[in-house]
Amino acid sequence: FVQTQLIVVAQPNHKANNLSDLMKIAKESPRTVKVSGANPASTDAQVAGLLQKATGTQLTYIPHDGGGAAQATFLGGNTDMITLTIDEALPLIQAKKGKALAILNETRRPEPELKDIPTAKEQGIDVVWGQVFGIAGAPALDPAVVAWWDERIAQLVQNPEWKKTLAANFLGGEYMNSQQSKAYLAKMHEGRLAVLRQLGQAKM
Repeated sequence: FVQTQLIVVAQPNHKANNLSDLMKIAKESPRTVKVSGANPASTDAQVAGLLQKATGTQLTYIPHDGGGAAQATFLGGNTDMITLTIDEALPLIQAKKGKALAILNETRRPEPELKDIPTAKEQGIDVVWGQVFGIAGAPALDPAVVAWWDERIAQLVQNPEWKKTLAANFLGGEYMNSQQSKAYLAKMHEGRLAVLRQLGQAKM
């Protein structure tokens, strides 16, 4: 019931001014571009892998226990690039602690804070990727409990304060109940698994 898009961010003083520039550097000097991210099968790693596949480059991916640790490494100036959600990226960009290279969306965002960030596709790099958030339960959860959560979340997403919070953080709020989510997650699982197979991170 929450969706977000991703921004590729570089060090503020990096000579690359967009994602295309950074991938050219990576192509000319393989493995010299260092990327902060979470564990090797995370969204961050998937983005790095997709960028490598799309551009024929080799990046050096540095995995961490989580996004916070990856950001700390980036903010310490120890890596060149990181992929962040919009609400994570904007404070760094506005504080000049990071430089936006691309948004991994089909089209640019229209908001004043985001409208000047080009998509990867605009730069000739066919990578579109995002994240979704929801609530999961045990496989054999009592249907009455599932129905209770369906009802409560359906009420939550209609709350004006909730909608205000989503807008303030540039988040999508498309709601799917438990049955819709099941079908959506099965499709998403296959898509992500296909990417992990392409990157050599899944054999199943």
